[in-house]
Amino acid sequence: MELVQADMTDDTLDRTQEIKRDLARADRSVIPVNLIYPADPSKPAIMLEGPVSPKEALEAIRKAAQ
Repeated sequence: MELVQADMTDDTLDRTQEIKRDLARADRSVIPVNLIYPADPSKPAIMLEGPVSPKEALEAIRKAAQ
């Protein structure tokens, strides 16, 4: 599992395109969005919207690790 923090204010074109691909993969077009990618790449990203509690984040991380 990997943590990636993406910032659309970064004007690096390659990074912006990478962020757009990840948003499309999650069927999202706007940020902020919290995506946790499971260890199994065939499984979809786990999306956490809005303010996320530590409990919610840990649950999603545990689910992603399975």
